[in-house]
Amino acid sequence: MVELDKSKASTQEAPGGVGVEYPLSVEAGDIDPKRKHQALILLGAPGSGKGTLTRAFDAMLGFSVFASGDALRAEIQSGSALGQEVKALCDKGLLVSDEMVLAMVENFLDSNRKENVVFDGFPRTVLQAEKLSTLLAGWAVRAFYLEVSSSVVFQRMLGRYSCKTCGKLYNDKTVVPGVEGVCDLCGGVDFLRRSDDNEQAIRTRLDVYQEKTAPLVEYYLLRGELLVVDASQPPDVVADAVLHVVLT
Repeated sequence: MVELDKSKASTQEAPGGVGVEYPLSVEAGDIDPKRKHQALILLGAPGSGKGTLTRAFDAMLGFSVFASGDALRAEIQSGSALGQEVKALCDKGLLVSDEMVLAMVENFLDSNRKENVVFDGFPRTVLQAEKLSTLLAGWAVRAFYLEVSSSVVFQRMLGRYSCKTCGKLYNDKTVVPGVEGVCDLCGGVDFLRRSDDNEQAIRTRLDVYQEKTAPLVEYYLLRGELLVVDASQPPDVVADAVLHVVLT
């Protein structure tokens, strides 16, 4: 979905045959889960697997997570005036304002100054990225771009749903619970489908992503902080591969 000049990159194959491309300025060992003040940024289209990878970093490495989607959904569930405004934008597949999200990010970093952090769904524009880079001065920053085609994104998103209790993702065609109606991870029986996981909203979200968010890939490439991941395989396989890269 994003054209990149990959002439100055090396490629490492992780478990599951997942390729991870490194700019020559980045080495796998630069990411040490025992080191503090690390910030990992996940980039990719809606449905590329950012949420699955975020949960892996949280569960396996103990990274503190900033997930803009979760933060915004919490605001929606609060029923506040801001939450109603956010819901209207999300239902149409549109992005919320920079000001809304940046205030939440700054509060998150203030409370996690001694931890490693991972960002899922933020930044979404180059302006947000520039402001985040300022906030992350002194941190070791790496950005993972989860590269996946539009056709795969549509397949994943049109049929996806999640466990209401633990958030584990499923798909009507590709990832179903071992026991129908029961979450494999926590045993929950209540599931959720996003109101914007319909064809028109997905198309709008991809258009918005291509216009405003895709330039972030070039931004982090030019900063020497980008790693490109083949995310066309199942998200769980991609997450295992990326964790392997981080840990080796």
